Order: sequence, then structure tokens, then C-alpha cells
Amino acid sequence: MEKEERLEDCEINEIENMDEEISHECENRDEYKESMENTARHTKEDWDRITTRAEEINKKIMNNMDKGAADPEVQSAVEEFRQHITENFYNCTPEILLGMAELYINDLHFSENIDKNKPGLAKFFSDAIFIYCRNLR
Repeated sequence: MEKEERLEDCEINEIENMDEEISHECENRDEYKESMENTARHTKEDWDRITTRAEEINKKIMNNMDKGAADPEVQSAVEEFRQHITENFYNCTPEILLGMAELYINDLHFSENIDKNKPGLAKFFSDAIFIYCRNLR
């Protein structure tokens, strides 16, 4: 399935810029290669299912922001997020998840895009991921 078909509701230019940045940083990593292979096989129905599930997880996190990043429901959503990535893209290890948390707060492309859903979500989600990974140890 073509990128434009998968992302018909998204701003293609913004996503292509993020895509380019990620591929430049990660192109030699096994996880990136695994993700590219997996996403190439996804059908439109797969993308609909993946997108719907991601939205459900995001809503769960946003709806519980007032409870704090360590709240059990938030931590459960972080686990669901990690499993969602592993099932659909690549093995999302705690180290990779921590790297994502860093991106969410240190890379303006990511933080601004995430915060479009709800102001402060990028930092909150990042904090929740850090707590989740610390609790795995």
C-alpha cells in the first residue's frame, strides 16, 4: 500500500520530514529494517486497525493525565503502547521505548505533533514511559 493511501488524513509533508529524519538516524538499525519490512506488508485494513488501536491508547493516556504519569491506568496504557509497536512494527525493547520518550521531549517535530492531541501530552507521555521502564528493572 502506498504511503499516501495509508496517511490520507495526515499532513504528508510533515510526516515525510519526520520519516526522513528517522530513516537518516536509524537506517542501519535492525529494528528500523524490521519496521520497514513489516509496514510494507500492511494492507489498508491493517492500517485502519493499527490506527484505531493507537488512537484508543492515546485517548486512554490523555483521559488519565490528571491522575499523574505513575497512575496504574497510565502505566497500563504505556504497556499497551509498547505491545502495539511490537505487534505491528518491531520489537519495542525498554531501551527503544526510552529512546522514544527522549524524542518526544527533545525533538520539536515529535513534541509538537504529539501535543496537537492535547497540550502537554508529549512531556506527560515521556514521563510515563520513563516511569514504566524504571519499574521494569
